Amino acid sequence: MLHTSWEDMVILVAGPRTQKTTAYAVPALLAAPGAALATSNKRDLYDTTCTLRAQHGRLWLFDPQAVAAPSSTATGPGWWWNPLTYIAPTDPATGRAARLGSGLVVASESRADRLAAQLVTSARPVGARVDAYFDTEAENLISLLLLAAACGDQPLTCVYSWLTSLDDDATDVLRSNGFALQAQALFALTRLPDKQREGVYGTARSLLSWLRNRDVHPWITSDPTRPAFDPVAFAGSTDTLYPLSKEGVGSVGPLVAALTMAVLDALEDQATRSPGGRLVVPFVGVLDEAANICRIRHLDAYYSHFGSRGIILLTILQSWAQGAEAWGDKGIEKLWSSANARVYGGGVDDPAFLRRLSDLIGTAERLHRTASVGQGRRTITRTTQDKPILTPAELRELPQGRAVVFASGTPAVLTHPIPWWEGPHATTIHTALAQPGEAAA
Repeated sequence: MLHTSWEDMVILVAGPRTQKTTAYAVPALLAAPGAALATSNKRDLYDTTCTLRAQHGRLWLFDPQAVAAPSSTATGPGWWWNPLTYIAPTDPATGRAARLGSGLVVASESRADRLAAQLVTSARPVGARVDAYFDTEAENLISLLLLAAACGDQPLTCVYSWLTSLDDDATDVLRSNGFALQAQALFALTRLPDKQREGVYGTARSLLSWLRNRDVHPWITSDPTRPAFDPVAFAGSTDTLYPLSKEGVGSVGPLVAALTMAVLDALEDQATRSPGGRLVVPFVGVLDEAANICRIRHLDAYYSHFGSRGIILLTILQSWAQGAEAWGDKGIEKLWSSANARVYGGGVDDPAFLRRLSDLIGTAERLHRTASVGQGRRTITRTTQDKPILTPAELRELPQGRAVVFASGTPAVLTHPIPWWEGPHATTIHTALAQPGEAAA
């Protein structure tokens, strides 16, 4: 048996129907000793693991598009999350933004920039052309409005309302909370020439168009009858978070990515305060469909140091090209190189990527014998020749139930991934899947 350690970051590239969920995502999630997170665009990962993970702690199902629970749209969510607490933490006593003795809100403009960058990255279509001026200024505008909403104890939906008007309320909120330069920057954007201003505001509205979805609002607006999700408290728990989203038009992928980023930053802060700079109990994050619904900005930077902090991530991609579109050619190269265990699960038809893997696997000497007859004598010639161990064609045709693992410091290994029904939890999972109503409850 081959196992990764609690310091190994993992990336899996495998095509459709290659046991990505059953042999990788499910076992990884069930192995988590502490808090865990799993993103997906289907319900199978949640259905398979929810019963066993519920034995460790609370389940937090973030499902605005009813991917796993078709009735959630009608009944409403059982909890809510305020994305703006990432910028301005709330006071537990009042439930409002925490304030200093001077009365100013405790807010971080750098975190507003990070949240805006993440929302914009996830909302922009993969491969879309980025305008150097309008897209940059739109992201800057969104950051300023997020900061104003956090300082004013407003819901995230208020940001979209501000984008549809030129009201100075947001500017006043920033100025009254000590963000004078940010207030001036926002005032300048509202006073741009008409066409220029509409270009910036129109771009920002298109990037936050998912906020118009009424099904999203109950998940991100305050409701005293429902508990609020706190990423900081989650980081120290044994709970499980399932952020789910569909792909394409109407996707809530930006929220899924923002929620995941907030959790990862809370985990990093907790690791920093822990002995040795790492979590006492490792965290496991399964980023299934990462390029589609959870495009974490600078994920490659997380991969470079999270392993030493006990924050273990498994990123699942369907192809190399999918990762290149999401993070760029250099980004996917850094992500692949930063992972300690790189897995190819088959099902990919990409000559350049398969040739790369074939070169990494290496060559083997093969003995060739040639016989010839001349002048009444039979002569046998023996030669050696280096040939690829696995050619690109053989990697393309890799049968289901096989994978190639590239672990740091070791030769490539041909493996047999173990699906959950061959694992120790098979009976419990089969029972839970036979009674989906009880499992969901």
